[in-house]
Amino acid sequence: MNLPKNSKNTGSIWSNCLDFAACTDIGLRRTNNQDNYAVVPASSQEEWNSRGHLFLVADGMGGNAAGELASKLAADSVPMSYKKKIDLIPSEALRTSIIETNDLIHKRGNSSDDFRGMGTTCCSFLFLPDGALIGHVGDSRCYRLRGNVIEQMTFDHSLVWEMQALARQNGETLTDQVPKNYITRCLGVHPEVTPDIEGPFPLKPGDTYLLCSDGLSGQVKDDEIGKILYTLSPAEAVETLRDLAILRGGPDNITVVVAKYLGPQKAVGATEEQVASSVPVIKRPFSKSLVTLSIIFLMFGLCIIPFCQPYGAIIAALSILIAIGLSVAALIKRNNGDSLKNKSYGKGPYTKTSALPDEAFIKTLLELIGDVRPEAKEAIQNKYGQEASSVWNEYRSLEHAGKTAIEHAKFTDAVRNYALGLHFLMNQIR
Repeated sequence: MNLPKNSKNTGSIWSNCLDFAACTDIGLRRTNNQDNYAVVPASSQEEWNSRGHLFLVADGMGGNAAGELASKLAADSVPMSYKKKIDLIPSEALRTSIIETNDLIHKRGNSSDDFRGMGTTCCSFLFLPDGALIGHVGDSRCYRLRGNVIEQMTFDHSLVWEMQALARQNGETLTDQVPKNYITRCLGVHPEVTPDIEGPFPLKPGDTYLLCSDGLSGQVKDDEIGKILYTLSPAEAVETLRDLAILRGGPDNITVVVAKYLGPQKAVGATEEQVASSVPVIKRPFSKSLVTLSIIFLMFGLCIIPFCQPYGAIIAALSILIAIGLSVAALIKRNNGDSLKNKSYGKGPYTKTSALPDEAFIKTLLELIGDVRPEAKEAIQNKYGQEASSVWNEYRSLEHAGKTAIEHAKFTDAVRNYALGLHFLMNQIR
């Protein structure tokens, strides 16, 4: 289920324990939107237990139509493929789904000169009973806000990040001449790709994860993203972050997906037994090697019986016993299955920054408000006529609340009110 271009957690069966929102915007300089996203909450308690909730952002490249197609294929194919792979644990199902989607995009690109060379980033995360799991290719990012700290959970597959990592290993300093927009890994351009898998990261109530294309991260700093997430709800945050990127020039498409974990996941209408049931263990297929050896030893034992010599019966019995033992081992291995417990992938988080609101960020918001306030006021007057003053008072109430919060050094309240005020003004002139 891919939700519309602006998505909120309205009417969801998870609204009591999960808050999410998403938006995408063409920006100010592009002729079309090559970004896509997917928001795929579990459809039932049972599906949460085994598959969890999936969120994804894809940023296409390779020409207008090609980039848009590539990102749409990623947003459609990865969730669909992941949900079907019920015989694999989530980490392997996600990894395989991304690899298969790379093959799909690559073949589609090679089938037409118009789409040749198209590609897309793909950054996704899962909320699972075992924790948050991330699958990532490209330079779209996944962040986590925990408490008052925001962390980047993914490694940018870009030339500048790769060279920074190499420079640190060698004790060197990277020059500023490395191009920042050159990515080293994406879906579709090459026939093979290696996704990064990160996690699982244990979930705590209040944990907020954000996915974004570089249309946001290229214009809004990590600490600013963190401060907005810290003070606003997911629905308010995605819109306000989009506004900040646009006010900084909006040179690229902007896509933001935010999901906040409120606590143990209990779907509306789920029974206590369904909630309390253990996470199903994935039963793997029977081990081909064990089954093959079992058959070989069994056939050997049965075939040697007619030719019993003094030791023939003993050899036949041993062969049959070994075959039985191998069969039991294959059955045990299958029934034990697999899970994410005691597994760990990746090296994230890669950066860590304070998300506490402060006077410097309040000043930034006030400067932006000052830039758009006159135009917004004029737009309100033109749109509402005699009712303009009452509409304008909605903004003035937020402005007054922000000033009062500053006077009492309540910076979190000040940031919240000014951020909402900025969003209100942007809505008037949009």
